[in-house]
Amino acid sequence: NTSFAYAQIDEYKERFKIQIVATGLPPTAQFLTAQIMVGNVFLDSILEYQVVLQNKGDVPVHFCYEPHDTGNLGFEFIPSEGEIAVNNQVPIIIRFIASTVKLFNETFVFKVKGSTGNNPSIVICGKVIGPTFEITPKQINFGGVGYGFLYSKTILIENKSEIPFDFTLRMSHDGSFERREFQLKPEFGTISKYSKQKITIELIPNSVQSYSLSLLLDITRYGTNLAEIPITANCICPKLELVPSSFKFKEAFIGYKYKHEVNIKNSFPYPAKYEIVPQDAESKKLGIIESDRNSGLVGPNSDTKLNLFFTSQSIGLLSVDCFFRVFGSDDPPMKFTFNANSIGPQISL
Repeated sequence: NTSFAYAQIDEYKERFKIQIVATGLPPTAQFLTAQIMVGNVFLDSILEYQVVLQNKGDVPVHFCYEPHDTGNLGFEFIPSEGEIAVNNQVPIIIRFIASTVKLFNETFVFKVKGSTGNNPSIVICGKVIGPTFEITPKQINFGGVGYGFLYSKTILIENKSEIPFDFTLRMSHDGSFERREFQLKPEFGTISKYSKQKITIELIPNSVQSYSLSLLLDITRYGTNLAEIPITANCICPKLELVPSSFKFKEAFIGYKYKHEVNIKNSFPYPAKYEIVPQDAESKKLGIIESDRNSGLVGPNSDTKLNLFFTSQSIGLLSVDCFFRVFGSDDPPMKFTFNANSIGPQISL
């Protein structure tokens, strides 16, 4: 910069012009710490650091933080602007909020008013990590299961970190099964730090098939499909047997109800459910078949007894069928037959 000044001397009438040439000194400042390495930090942690911004020049410094996008990570500088006198320095608090899981390397610049060189900057780098957990067991095998019966298995989710997390469980679905066949209890929730959560998986198979699917774990704000637990099962429908499969009355009085005991035998190591198929109208014109139990179950390798009641509705030789349907079976219903010579009242004069 060039300026002029004038000098007046009493003995002289004229003023003397004096040229003044000088170079202005720019403000300069510098952080005493160039980089902060945060390292690994848990999600939702709040950390504070103190750095020093020093006036490195011969004139006062006015500084101001220049914001930039850091994604979902939170950084706060206190103070974010101010004045630093010559030969002085200012402590600045940096508050870091680890609000998302990611690897980061951020450069923060503080603009110095009037500076002709580089503005002071500081680099902050590190990695925000989510919760660590363990699931046991690593797979679930229901083995052989009976059609339509309830089976359950349990797993344990253990939070091995110092931060709680919200989880959601779901079944992988490829269309090979119905969603209602599997129930998760609970399906979602919160696991506190260094805590455990027991999960019950319930299965009611309604299709005779082999099941092969996965249980998936999502953690809010951390990720999806973070764990995959294979689930297998083999649904089997036992073949039941009626013992006996028929009964013959020598004579049966029309309109009189007769009782006969039937045994349903299950030779399979899985339970089964059955029901009596409602009798059609044409069959009822010959005879009515009733039972004290229209449906029930037969345990594995066992049998069950029930009473059938027969009432003839017409005179003559009759053959009336009763059908038992096994839940989940594609085989024709089991048939039980009442054979009878139906007679009416005999009157002698």
